[in-house]
Amino acid sequence: MDIKGAGASGYAVDGNRPTSPRAWEIMSTSLRKSGLKMVSPQEVAFALKRGGKVIDIRPQVEYSGGRIPGAVSIKFFRLIEGWGLMKIARRGVYAFFGILNGTEFNDRFFDEFETEVPRKNETVILYCNIGGTLDPTGPSEFGQQSRSLSAAYELLRAGYKNVQVLKGGYNEWKKSGRDIEFEE
Repeated sequence: MDIKGAGASGYAVDGNRPTSPRAWEIMSTSLRKSGLKMVSPQEVAFALKRGGKVIDIRPQVEYSGGRIPGAVSIKFFRLIEGWGLMKIARRGVYAFFGILNGTEFNDRFFDEFETEVPRKNETVILYCNIGGTLDPTGPSEFGQQSRSLSAAYELLRAGYKNVQVLKGGYNEWKKSGRDIEFEE
């Protein structure tokens, strides 16, 4: 599936920057209509015991720093690769805001996902650090955007039928006192 077309990140939502309010409105509305299920850490633990697929969509540095045991890493965003003019400019902008490890859309995401989850009707649980929410929060009637919700939106558009998201993400998993796995 091709989702390129917006600026330097290589990712767009109907021609909008993925972090724009309009893009989040589109994603949130679509996710609500699809009936996306937000699952608890308990439900993730139960799914893992039954052999369920849990996908960590965070960049490698975050995955290596701790993850849900049994989770597979398929990065939705990756560290910026290459040294073209746009890539250097993106790194500079991130650095200006104090972010040393800027990211861009992982153009291999769909291929990597299809390799790990070849059947589009298979239940799969995604997580990032925060999980996001589709419930209205503060100033946004559309909830809080997250990487896992953005990935869920794209996977549903690509034809996956049973995509779920860990409510509260990895942070909620840790807070609930569940086991964590680290790189060895």
